[in-house]
Amino acid sequence: MKRGILLFLLSVAFSLCASAGKVSTITATIHGYNGETVYFDLIEQMEDSFEFPYAEGQTYSFDVELKDITMLKINNWVWICLKPGDSITVDLTYDGRNYKSAEFSGAEDVVAVNTALRDMRMARVAQKYRMDPDAALVTLVPAADYHAQCLERWQTEKAALDAVRKYMPDKMYYYLLSEHEAIFLGNLIVYPAMRASYDGKPVEQVMPADYWTALDNYEPRGDEGSLYSHGYDGFLLTFADYAYKRNLVRAGKDWRQELSLRGGFDMLVDFYGNNKNMVDAALCVYLYNAAAAGRDFDDVDKLVKLYLKKYNKNKKYREILQEVMQ
Repeated sequence: MKRGILLFLLSVAFSLCASAGKVSTITATIHGYNGETVYFDLIEQMEDSFEFPYAEGQTYSFDVELKDITMLKINNWVWICLKPGDSITVDLTYDGRNYKSAEFSGAEDVVAVNTALRDMRMARVAQKYRMDPDAALVTLVPAADYHAQCLERWQTEKAALDAVRKYMPDKMYYYLLSEHEAIFLGNLIVYPAMRASYDGKPVEQVMPADYWTALDNYEPRGDEGSLYSHGYDGFLLTFADYAYKRNLVRAGKDWRQELSLRGGFDMLVDFYGNNKNMVDAALCVYLYNAAAAGRDFDDVDKLVKLYLKKYNKNKKYREILQEVMQ
């Protein structure tokens, strides 16, 4: 074995498995990093995530059998989207702890998609877009400015994904689009109230002029790829609440009063009821959040039973709620 090459073969070979041949090889060479550990996190398959001690110029290579589309994060900065069977080589350069560059090699489709993802993230940094709205709060970004940034990044990154869509199956395209929409549109919706609370002002004083019209043409999606995004599943709640309040505003009614636990449940059923996949996902997240937040157990339990009886389709959602209610 050559010096400086550390080969980790961590996959399990199932010679009789129908998915044989879908092994992905991930190779990364890292320069200039002064941290002690290199992290490879497979977000949709965390049980197969890895961490290795860092050595300058070390090449790390490992095989993994991906079950489905997976986002790989290297040191939480470089994001790489892979489908089963995809392989990629990354040449990653740091200046201490500061990321400088990442270059990809491999199949044309894998390189094209992940180069686009890299360039999107670098554009956010160049434009000083705060992915976390809490960071925008403490750096005193005005609500109108953040609103405009969210809209611009959403439209720009959708165009970037559209430009490489030919290299992706539909599920991957809608997964990535939904991941981005959950960030930018979710931030757009929640930030004015956060800004107002932080500044001690009425929300009307900080709300952008087009807040209630900016998403008039947006339609949430219930396809397999969109609902594969955990962030988008949560965004379904945020968007439904926004649309509900938007309707109250347009009817000249008070939109500030929060719904009861049952009221929120019924609102989601009314809003997404024509799409069984969306109402299934939205109610699962809603009830999970209610249970995790310590809402009255009996009230949550009644709604969980109603959900499982009338609205649940996805076995995974059922298992998630049954576990959290134990």
